[in-house]
Amino acid sequence: MLTTSIGLQTKLDAKWYIPGAFNGNITELCLLKKITSYPERSNLGAPDYTCKHCNAIFWYQERIKSDSSRRQNRITYNSCCKGGKIKIPRPCDRPEPLAALARFNGGPTSNKFMRNIRQYNCLFAFTSMGANIDRTVNDGRGPPVFKIHGQVHHRIGSLLPSDGSPPKFLQLYIYDTSNEVRNRMQALHPTDQGDESLDPSIIESLIKNSR
Repeated sequence: MLTTSIGLQTKLDAKWYIPGAFNGNITELCLLKKITSYPERSNLGAPDYTCKHCNAIFWYQERIKSDSSRRQNRITYNSCCKGGKIKIPRPCDRPEPLAALARFNGGPTSNKFMRNIRQYNCLFAFTSMGANIDRTVNDGRGPPVFKIHGQVHHRIGSLLPSDGSPPKFLQLYIYDTSNEVRNRMQALHPTDQGDESLDPSIIESLIKNSR
């Protein structure tokens, strides 16, 4: 009888057992079943090797066989940077206020931003994604599902809003900018609004950074 990490018990059938290959992990047990059931299935294991030049992670089977030797502890892989010939510059640091806001170990303001990061991102979208969304699949009995029918497209409106209509998307950058924070908060679609209200001070700081 095998006891899993979540307390479930299952009977280990002898026909699935490979001597020396099973250490009591239920994931490995499932893998052994697959290997036995489908002998042509490939299993490369974990990507346990890194390129000595750029630290890219790779599998042993991806090595350059002519230049690799386990006996000499030399495993060579060059499909990432061609053996150090290609050097990709380090990504630039995020500008403020994003550097202070987009972090999991920040203060109350940072935590508030991270909890509603999708909503803050929507406030600065230039266009709207268009699709025939099927919302009936999300009935609360499982994880959220995004299901669409047909083609995905983007909705791009005019530079100025129609008479009497509030600005949205690209219009927010050029129309009634003296009330930009309020306009952006009002332009958020009800389906994109979360349980927590957005912080106007965070929005204002992001606006200043985007100019």
